[in-house]
Amino acid sequence: MGVSTVSRVLNNYSTKIKVSERTRQKIFDVVKELDYMPNIHAKRLSQNKSMVIGLEVPSSAPGYVHAFADTPLIETMRGIEEAISKTPYRLLLSFKNKQYIDSREYLQLFRESGIDGLIVWGCQCADNYDKALFDYPVVFANTYPDTPKEINFIGHDNFNASRKQTQDLIDQGCKKFIYLSGPLINSISIELRNGFLQALQEAGIAFDETRDFEGDFCYLSGFELMNQIITEGTLDFDAVVTANTKMAAGVFDAAQHHHRQCPADFALVGGRGSAVENNSQIPFFEANCLTMGRLAIEKLQQLIDKEVPEKFKILIDTSNIEVKNAKHMSSDPVL
Repeated sequence: MGVSTVSRVLNNYSTKIKVSERTRQKIFDVVKELDYMPNIHAKRLSQNKSMVIGLEVPSSAPGYVHAFADTPLIETMRGIEEAISKTPYRLLLSFKNKQYIDSREYLQLFRESGIDGLIVWGCQCADNYDKALFDYPVVFANTYPDTPKEINFIGHDNFNASRKQTQDLIDQGCKKFIYLSGPLINSISIELRNGFLQALQEAGIAFDETRDFEGDFCYLSGFELMNQIITEGTLDFDAVVTANTKMAAGVFDAAQHHHRQCPADFALVGGRGSAVENNSQIPFFEANCLTMGRLAIEKLQQLIDKEVPEKFKILIDTSNIEVKNAKHMSSDPVL
């Protein structure tokens, strides 16, 4: 039995030379008897791969103490774990901050053969990545930067989800809207806001900057903005649209603090959310981040293996949750 035969079996190489099942079993029996462990460094050199995939996440995120307080990130990592466990790759986690971007650590990881591919999760629009990065196997997930070059991206159809959610409110008779966005340094916030504005424009409903407020995706942001709006008392409204369910929960509680009820006094929808974190009947649309994580690994592996010749953009459909009941939801307080 030759060395090349043993190598083909242990590394699961596919060649024109067939190895019988009997020979394979003999090899596996000897490996077990000798308690053989392959030299991972030698294997990497022979394959010219590190067998490591990088995952870049923010060291902190607007509205959160830490990025791992972000349910979409946790759900994405669940999908990544499920997908990568079916491959020979390992995962290297990097935390992105200004120093990481400015020093171009992401390029160093590639150039020193520390990683074969990279998933960038949760970047901001203004993140200034070196253009050389886009020549490597890289997938941006959830958000994307402002860049003149095409990138590989997997995310959600936030624009059309927000547009449809707003259209549903218009169909229910709402005409006087207030919008609470997430931070507009984030591509999701921009897409959600643009979808909302598009629905109003198509319905011929006037909207101006006095009704447009920027928050930061968190409960306190929604509470404080709604408290300000009701306290000042200058705006007449019959619907409030927020960027996500956490902000909507803050709006709901602030309204109750002022003895205003949803939906008796105004309709409220929660924008983008997750069934995992939403414990109220505030309508929202759900982003499937689990699927996004799985797809990110699958598509990145194809990029590494040079099976994807062109740049791709994948937008996962969202699921509307109780949007039609925006004016008939429970008035129980959100905790």
